[in-house]
Amino acid sequence: MALMKPAAKSRLGDTGLPRLELSEAEWKAAGIRTTKRRTMTVTPEITVDVWIGHDAVALKLDADFAASAARRVVEAMAAAEPGGEGNASSPPVLFASCLLPSGVAETVMSGDWLELAFTPAMGERHRERGPVVAARCEIDGERRVRLGLALQAGAVCVEGTMKVHGAVLANPNGAREVLAVPRSCVRRLPDQAADRPEGVILVHVGERALAPVRVRLGLVGREVVEIETAVPLRAEEAIVYDLGGLDDAVFLFRAGQKQAAGAADRLRYRANLKRADRRQ
Repeated sequence: MALMKPAAKSRLGDTGLPRLELSEAEWKAAGIRTTKRRTMTVTPEITVDVWIGHDAVALKLDADFAASAARRVVEAMAAAEPGGEGNASSPPVLFASCLLPSGVAETVMSGDWLELAFTPAMGERHRERGPVVAARCEIDGERRVRLGLALQAGAVCVEGTMKVHGAVLANPNGAREVLAVPRSCVRRLPDQAADRPEGVILVHVGERALAPVRVRLGLVGREVVEIETAVPLRAEEAIVYDLGGLDDAVFLFRAGQKQAAGAADRLRYRANLKRADRRQ
């Protein structure tokens, strides 16, 4: 962003960042890719580390709420099986516990039943749905919420409490149409607070012109992120991919041009010295 040139006012508003206008060579060197502005269906999901076990209290979950959620899992499993209402033995239930930022817990993961996809150590990928065990706030240096789920144990074998890295917590019922872009399109502002869901995208608005637009981030998935722009974007305005590589490509191109120009200046200087020697 620091490489951008000052630009005139535009209908996209003042984001505090100058507009970037590249030469044809710089545009090609940057390898800029764009995607048309479009809506897509996004499912709220977040990658988290979860603790799994049969003891809700050991996972710091409320015992009464956990028992209620476990009964709902058993009832759902019994209703799904023919003649399941009469089964005397209750199937095993697992509990999952994770810490989420408060904003995510309140908005992205809001739902009565959530889906958890996880892979235990040396095991297969499991995907289970279960009711939420009432979340509770935790004082952990920052505003975070402990969220619990009750899940069908299935073939998962857990002794005590097990931590699973890289689990995906999703809310399938929360899927909706949003204006979304690949995650690489969004850049966080340098002076931005960590808990403020804002960023900047570059919009391809001219032949070789890129205008920064401030956006507010909503649903965040593994590949795309919902954006809410401060100004309406026209259908013909494309959004630039991979902001991280853009500055690097332009910087390297300009550094190469500067180095080449310096080399040419040195050659001209030496040639002029030789001419001056011949005249003498």
